[in-house]
Amino acid sequence: MKNSLLPIFRKIFRPSTVFLLFVFLTVNAYSQTGLEQVLSSVLKNSDALNANKKYWEAKRAENKSSMSLENPTLEYDYLFGYPAGSGNLTEFAITQQFDFPTAYGRKKELFRQQQKLSELSQQAYRQEILLRAKLIYLEMVWLNRKQHLINERSVRTQEFVFNYQEKLDKGAATILEVNKAKLQLLNIRKDSSLNQQEINARLTQLAELNGGQWITVTD
Repeated sequence: MKNSLLPIFRKIFRPSTVFLLFVFLTVNAYSQTGLEQVLSSVLKNSDALNANKKYWEAKRAENKSSMSLENPTLEYDYLFGYPAGSGNLTEFAITQQFDFPTAYGRKKELFRQQQKLSELSQQAYRQEILLRAKLIYLEMVWLNRKQHLINERSVRTQEFVFNYQEKLDKGAATILEVNKAKLQLLNIRKDSSLNQQEINARLTQLAELNGGQWITVTD
């Protein structure tokens, strides 16, 4: 049974297939690590996230202050004695207002709901910022891959131009073929320039999310 399965195993997992699988897993793992680093950096340096965090901290402190009792009231009264000579009287009174137990319970429940809402709002905003950073990162990975392919095409086309130029010098090719190869090279260089502009735009967007600090994405 083992011997009968061996040829099938060799056919499916050829050395080239195993190598490509290994490369895919390695690149995939490296990309995940890169993504985690990007998100961690944005989470730490984002001006928007830091401002949002301070806002909700202040909001929670404000909600907490609403649970405190109102300030006590101090009253002072000076009474003249009557009849005259009986002595004067000075009175001090401090009053403190309290809510009914049912009203206090409702205020306490409202406070808990407000705190929960503020935490959920802060988490939602944080997830929104991190999602934007993740999408930009994935676009960067795709643009980097595209640039790599464009560079390979450029190298091959340059070789074609050189070969056609040599053939033209020897009379084995026409000027039309040479110009066609040069035009193709020109278009490839144009694609490379446009793609690089897209990369730079994504880098700028990522830096804005990262508090103005640049992040290099090479994945």
